[in-house]
Amino acid sequence: MTNGYLGSDVAPTPSSSRWWQAALGAGALAAALWMLSGWLYVSAASNVYVSRALSVLAIGPQRSARFSWPMPWSVLAFLTTAALIITAVFFVLRVDGARRRPGIAIWFAVILAGTVLGLATDATSVLADMPKSGWRALTGAGVDAALSGAYWGVVQGWVPAVLLARRMRGSAPGRPGIATSAAALLGALILFAVIGVGGTSASRSEIAQQSAEAQGLSVADGAYPDPQTPGTPPPTAAPGVDRPDLDDDWCTRERAALLIGASDAGLGHRVQEVQLMNFSEAPCILEGYADVAFADQNGHELPVKVEPGSSYMATDPGPVRIEIPAKGYASMSVSWNANSTNGALVARTMYAAILPGLDRGSWPVQLDIVPDTALEISAGHLIDTPTPER
Repeated sequence: MTNGYLGSDVAPTPSSSRWWQAALGAGALAAALWMLSGWLYVSAASNVYVSRALSVLAIGPQRSARFSWPMPWSVLAFLTTAALIITAVFFVLRVDGARRRPGIAIWFAVILAGTVLGLATDATSVLADMPKSGWRALTGAGVDAALSGAYWGVVQGWVPAVLLARRMRGSAPGRPGIATSAAALLGALILFAVIGVGGTSASRSEIAQQSAEAQGLSVADGAYPDPQTPGTPPPTAAPGVDRPDLDDDWCTRERAALLIGASDAGLGHRVQEVQLMNFSEAPCILEGYADVAFADQNGHELPVKVEPGSSYMATDPGPVRIEIPAKGYASMSVSWNANSTNGALVARTMYAAILPGLDRGSWPVQLDIVPDTALEISAGHLIDTPTPER
């Protein structure tokens, strides 16, 4: 038989049974305080002054976020949260023993349990983003919930410490042992992460769906907009390209403007026209291929491949130097093959500049361009009259 403080093979005694009940009770009371904090915040969130005052008492949105999850995720989330707090508190106390200063040990255990819960929450947010964003989700990683959880433990951890320290004093831990306690904590962490990922995704999907339906959108138009999805908007100019040094006779933004033109489709092919209007009183020069980029329904850059050339829908005249007369127009075409937009990220904003390196303008669009679409762009050519957007 091993020592009762270190081993896991000691048979339960009245002393160890009392310690076990106190440790489990401390975890359960801490879990109840966590839930109560969330409920109080939800009740007071409509009053900004009250909610700010409550935040000093470690009562804030991080504890209440899961109240709004759709069923059954909200119930499962609270059960796994409670299990994680209880097992974390118990594990810390089991390692420490908590025989000499049980009050301080319980308080410290609650602080560590809040930190562990916060870290698990932060990690869950990243994991929930990875199916959509891949490793880019790591750019949104942080420890906000971990810091909030630690503060909660500092502010509220004294409650179970005061109420249960006397019951734990003079008793010693028995079964379960440290290895068993660690396994229980690991299991609670895994369950918490699994439920957290599912609940976070379900909550975001529900919010996005409600917002999209309010705008008259359906999943056939593309994935529901989700502003919480990590990503960055397209750069204001083509990255990695020096700004071209143009002569005064070029069709710069001071003399000409890019306009969105008509789009067309045929036999599984698509084309979007971009026009350049010379609004000055003198001719201006255009040569080469325009710079184009797209953003999806979340405002993030859509990864596509753009190459110069002809397509089924448009002929590329080549980068011929043309002179656009005063008040005249030129046209360029962007072409691609049709794509399914059902539940996909799709082009909802088009960006363009007359040459790579110049500042891009933008327009809202409704195009079936999805990630990794291959596009062909034609060089500019003169047109007699502009084609209105359809």
